[in-house]
Formats: sequence, C-alpha cells, structure tokens
Amino acid sequence: FSLPREIEVALNGRDWFKKDLPLIKPVGALPGDEVCVNRQVSVNGQESGAVSTTDFQGKALGSKKGCYLVSSGAFLPISRHSEHSFDGRYFGEIHQDAILGEAIPVVTW
Repeated sequence: FSLPREIEVALNGRDWFKKDLPLIKPVGALPGDEVCVNRQVSVNGQESGAVSTTDFQGKALGSKKGCYLVSSGAFLPISRHSEHSFDGRYFGEIHQDAILGEAIPVVTW
C-alpha cells in the first residue's frame, strides 16, 4: 500500500524511510475491529506488540493513542513479527484504496 502524503511528509529526513516506495505489511485489523494504542497496541483485546516513542535514530514517533473502531473501507496494517515495524500503530488506519496489491512470499524461513 501507499502511505498518505501527510505521513510521508512527517517522515521526511529519516534515513530508514524511502519516499514513494510502497509498504508491505500484514493486515492486522478490518472494519469494525477495536484497536487500542497506548504502550502496547491491541486488536479486539489481543496484544499485537509494543509502541515505541522514538525510532532507532532517536527521532520521535507519533501514535494515535486511545481506542477506536476501524472505519468502513479501511484497514490497520500491523506486524506482529517485529516490534520495530513502522506500521499502523504509529499512523492509524489506511483506506483500502491505497492497496496496490498482495505480496506473496516466494521463500520463507
């Protein structure tokens, strides 16, 4: 999926972020699911990982604190495999129109 322009602008100047490149993240929540973000992110009461206040360069990361229901036509991208993943725990839900395709692994380990 493509990030909304306002998120790309907020990340400007971070070495790890490459503007105009799509992100590949698992879908962690769908419309109607309850997402809560504080020190942890949870979906429908199941913890999905920690929420950091800074990235690995020490730059502040914002997050949408509190609980909300994922909106109709949106999804929450979130990785349960890495607590350092830049995903929906920091920028919230993404509209389904931003989806560019499905990533299918060729080799896994």
